Amino acid sequence: MSLIYRNCLFDTCSSKRAEDYLCAALSSYAWACASKGIVLSEWRKHACSSFTRFCPHTFVFRYNVTTCIPTCRSLRDPNSTSSITFFTVDGCVCPDGTYLNEESLCVKREDCPCYYKGFPVYDNEPLHAGRLICECKKGILHCTHIKIPECPPPKFYFDCDKAGEHARGVQCSQSCDATKPYCYSPLCVSGCLCPEGLLLNHNGTCIREEQCPCIYNGKHYKSGERTKIHCDDWYVLNLIYDNS
Repeated sequence: MSLIYRNCLFDTCSSKRAEDYLCAALSSYAWACASKGIVLSEWRKHACSSFTRFCPHTFVFRYNVTTCIPTCRSLRDPNSTSSITFFTVDGCVCPDGTYLNEESLCVKREDCPCYYKGFPVYDNEPLHAGRLICECKKGILHCTHIKIPECPPPKFYFDCDKAGEHARGVQCSQSCDATKPYCYSPLCVSGCLCPEGLLLNHNGTCIREEQCPCIYNGKHYKSGERTKIHCDDWYVLNLIYDNS
């Protein structure tokens, strides 16, 4: 009786989770054999077969895995880890002709997202970056330049292409509804912005903070405006409701 067999028998029989220990031991043995060029094909048909039936959704079990799972990102990135090869192992992989997407699902090539500077772009979800609008159609990225608009005063046009790599565009604009002092966005979007010191109102105009309306039940109320809420008469005073 070999030492490997005795150790495997002892660990398996002394554990409350006997099958888990047995499968771990046999898997390690198959892995060690594969590293020496000896492939134990379909060994799980005789033991530990449950592992071949519980792969994640869209995955399949294979005995002859020699590369990392091909991903949608690897279609655009020639330096992807998908090109790395290793000795034969078994495990759950994507079926032939499919690729792992950003949601960890195996999909056909035409269902993969496109990528712009490493960011996924999905069908029917255009990506705005600088002065570009990029759309993904059947795995191919189509980008078009946006015509520079005429910004109504006092707004000015903010051009991400001229502002630098870490500039914040219209996606981080300050508004009455939401100020964003710590706004983070991986891509800058060009467009019309309010000058510093003014906030974007809900109607698209630029106003001072003290002129911003209050919002109640989805409605905007200007400073000085009165409205009835239940039985009380409320007066809007500089962003604060006052029923005095």
